[in-house]
Amino acid sequence: METTRRTFLAGLAAASVPAVAVATPAEDSADRVERLSYELADAMNEYAGGKFHAVVYPSERAELPVSFQKIAKKDHKQEMRECLSRLDQLLSEETGNTWTIVAASDDKGKPGIFSITGADRDLHDPFGMFGEKLHYGKPIA
Repeated sequence: METTRRTFLAGLAAASVPAVAVATPAEDSADRVERLSYELADAMNEYAGGKFHAVVYPSERAELPVSFQKIAKKDHKQEMRECLSRLDQLLSEETGNTWTIVAASDDKGKPGIFSITGADRDLHDPFGMFGEKLHYGKPIA
């Protein structure tokens, strides 16, 4: 195509027209915090193998507003023991009776016996299903 004075001026005029930005509604602070929180949560999956969580404070309220902390490994046996202890308390409060919770597993750690009885005995867990091996509340050596 041949460049003439007319095509040159037309191209120059088109190049000098400023781009018009399309107005978008401003993001309010709540939406921005939510959006950035989810972006941070996704990024944390890749940070140090997903073994940390972030603690974030308003930047005007803290000298170091962002910190990263290692996620503690859950102790499920302790959590189960606490749940059983709470169940025992609830049963006693509700009925006015003393209860015994018996939970046991086989020697390979598979669940076995689990019973709750109204007797004056503590947790019986001879295979350590919920933590330390116990014989009616007493540690087994």
